[in-house]
Amino acid sequence: MRRPRLVNKQLEVYAFCIHINKLKSIVMKKGNIILLVVTIFTAMVFSSANNFASAKSSKTEIVNSGLCGDSVQWHFSPDSGLLIISGKGAINNFPFPGTPTPWKRTSVDSLVIEEGITEIGDYAFYYCEKIKSIKLPNSLTRIGAFAFTGCKGLDSLEIPASVRYIEHSAFCYCRNIKSLKIQSDSIDIASFAFGFCDNLKRSAYSFMSEGRHISSCAFYKLPDSEEQQNNSAATEQVDSVRVYLPEPIEIINPN
Repeated sequence: MRRPRLVNKQLEVYAFCIHINKLKSIVMKKGNIILLVVTIFTAMVFSSANNFASAKSSKTEIVNSGLCGDSVQWHFSPDSGLLIISGKGAINNFPFPGTPTPWKRTSVDSLVIEEGITEIGDYAFYYCEKIKSIKLPNSLTRIGAFAFTGCKGLDSLEIPASVRYIEHSAFCYCRNIKSLKIQSDSIDIASFAFGFCDNLKRSAYSFMSEGRHISSCAFYKLPDSEEQQNNSAATEQVDSVRVYLPEPIEIINPN
């Protein structure tokens, strides 16, 4: 009768049992029960030590590439801190702030998303605090909710003309952004998309343009006393939808 094929772990157990049975037969012939107990105990300790070392090795194994969408791959370079996203389609949504991402959030220094990527999922780069630069592709149409919240290492940002939706709190608490360029002439910017970006100096601005829909608190931050006075005066003069836009922002019509 042919023995069933065993995987590595089963083979180890099988060999261990054969070894113990042989020792048992030898020791029992000699009538030394104490020696049998000591032998079995020693073998058990040795096996446990091997299992612990194997488990520790697998836990510390570092994965630097993989899938983050149906046809989307990621690759991280530990030496440079560069994370590259490539492929076609959408980067996965991560439904909650604590949802693990394939990449380690605290290790990413720069991000390049290549052409072909159409959406950045919710919470994808949530509190990747060390990110200093982001390159977005011209194929991108949507930036998900909380996608870059808390990326305080960013000091400049350019949104490609292809982007149609910047979702709720997408860049909220990116406190060090000083320069922001939005190239799209047809875009929806949701509430708090750039909320609490404290280094974007605001001015009250009346914004009514076909194709562009910007939430009234898209650039919200807690105003100081001087801003409160200016905003109150502006409110009395503006009849249309009033939106706070930071002074360095450039909203460019490609035509």
